[in-house]
Amino acid sequence: MSIIIIGGGPTALLTSIYLSTYKIPHTLFDQRPGGAPEPALITLNFRTMEILRALKLEDAVLAAAAPPSRTKVAWYTNLGANGREIFTRDALGGGIYEEEYAYYSPCRTAHLSQAQLEGILLQRARELNPTGICSAEVLALGEDAEGVTVTVRHGDSMNPDAAAGEIRTCRASYAIAAEAEADGARIAPALGIAMSMSGEEDIMEIDLVSVHFRAPLSLVHDPNVLVASFIDPARGASGTLTQLGPYPCANPDAEEWLLSWAVHPHAPKPDSNEILHRLVRTLDLPPSLLSRMRPLRTTHKRVSPLVADHYHSAQGRIFLVGASAHRIPDAPGGGSGTGSGSIGANTTFQDVQNLAWKLALTLRNPGQMQHTLPNNLLSTYEAERRPIALRVAGDCVSDWRRHAGVSAMDRALGVYPAQTVEENVASLNAYFEPSHPLHAQRRQAVLDAQGVLDRGLHAPGTEGGWFYETDITSVSHGAQVNENSFDVHRYHVFPEEGHHLPHFWVRRREFTRSSRKLIRTDKLVLLAKDRRWSGFKREVDEVDVEILKGGLECWRDVHGAWEGLGLEADEALLVRPDGVIAWRLDGSYLGSTEYFAKVVTREVLRYYNN
Repeated sequence: MSIIIIGGGPTALLTSIYLSTYKIPHTLFDQRPGGAPEPALITLNFRTMEILRALKLEDAVLAAAAPPSRTKVAWYTNLGANGREIFTRDALGGGIYEEEYAYYSPCRTAHLSQAQLEGILLQRARELNPTGICSAEVLALGEDAEGVTVTVRHGDSMNPDAAAGEIRTCRASYAIAAEAEADGARIAPALGIAMSMSGEEDIMEIDLVSVHFRAPLSLVHDPNVLVASFIDPARGASGTLTQLGPYPCANPDAEEWLLSWAVHPHAPKPDSNEILHRLVRTLDLPPSLLSRMRPLRTTHKRVSPLVADHYHSAQGRIFLVGASAHRIPDAPGGGSGTGSGSIGANTTFQDVQNLAWKLALTLRNPGQMQHTLPNNLLSTYEAERRPIALRVAGDCVSDWRRHAGVSAMDRALGVYPAQTVEENVASLNAYFEPSHPLHAQRRQAVLDAQGVLDRGLHAPGTEGGWFYETDITSVSHGAQVNENSFDVHRYHVFPEEGHHLPHFWVRRREFTRSSRKLIRTDKLVLLAKDRRWSGFKREVDEVDVEILKGGLECWRDVHGAWEGLGLEADEALLVRPDGVIAWRLDGSYLGSTEYFAKVVTREVLRYYNN
């Protein structure tokens, strides 16, 4: 039994790595394997970094990521000799937030360019599956009750058995569509769902222009500021500047940056001279640095949060991940309406994790798993992940509309499009001049604006607090949802079904590790303190048991976190391969091993012959 992955980029490559880890034969067809990715900063939150740690990719990602000190966000008038700093703050899990985030997870947030991330994933995917990453165009895709049929035209393939231009037909058990932009039109007729997406297109009626360039900006710019926004009514300039690395960078001329700004969607696309003029006007660099600037690429985007109506095809043999499943723009930033939250990218990685372990168990147990919808294990992929994407897309719409026309910082500074240049300059000067009667008001307004901006810059609830509805019990939201409002600013640790296993430290002999390190990628794990739960390991092959009682062979709960989480000494937590709690069992189940086995096989794993 094999799987075909359609598409490229980080989504498809991570899918390939997961399937290789599970020893599932697969082939990835991409028109541009190793091709030029979109210039962008990717912020990988702690949940995503936990995924990469489990796949042994964390070290490589951190080595290529921005140093931990480079997590500040700032606002300036410009970077010139007369430029002024408006406000600088910690953000994105760094600085004053490090201790808080360390409580939530053993992994820290990482920031790196999409090109660097894709390079790391491509190298690992090829190491694990040397002949399975192929340059090929998908011409047709069909499904039936037994599997899928894919027709491709090979390009400059790594497969020595396929000549360039050769058309071949392949058969597999499942297909995963990982990139809608390139392949959606060709595979849509086969999906039965026509790749339909719902949401609001072009909600802001703006074109987000981004210029990727090289320049030694660290010579005039604080290197610890990862994202800088510019508000300079005197020069008629605004925009957001983002560091792209590489890290470390010994040669300042090799530094890569991204400057983004918003324009009317029907405005003529700027030519190279206009782009250079915009860079000059916004940054106000000295001539010695301007001569060393090298524009590389310009991209255009619209704000269109969309989510697929279904995450699988009619017969359940084709699944959507990444851009095929949802297109979620980054949160709006401080000065230009662009951001670097990368919430869509993190949602994608977590989609892949959810689907991969379910595919692995399904293919490992073909005699017990139901392969057809609607009640098999694979059907829970859409049931769990699509609501997450819908909430994130809805938050995206709300955030962008909250910034409609005027960003939170512009509003705090009294800078509005309807005002004259002179009025906006006077408003900004009030912020800088202590003797101005509006100075204290402007300063307080800027501080208050940070609470609004926290939705994109300090949102651990969004990053780690998402949870799933479950079939075993009626899921409790805990404090993460209050009066139908999801708390984006705080992750409320909650050891219940559908929520993530909380991070706490355990020790065995000289080894100390996170509770989340006990999660198995290939099995469910039953965590307990009472040794009587040990016997449950024999009841279901797909369940392992870890007793947190200490001793030579058992892990010990170092700080008494179990009781601190409100768990009784005789309770147990059944944890899935994605770190989500499948079942919280109280001590009454200790004498019910047969019932435990039935619930796990029927309700969690969806075996149909138990």
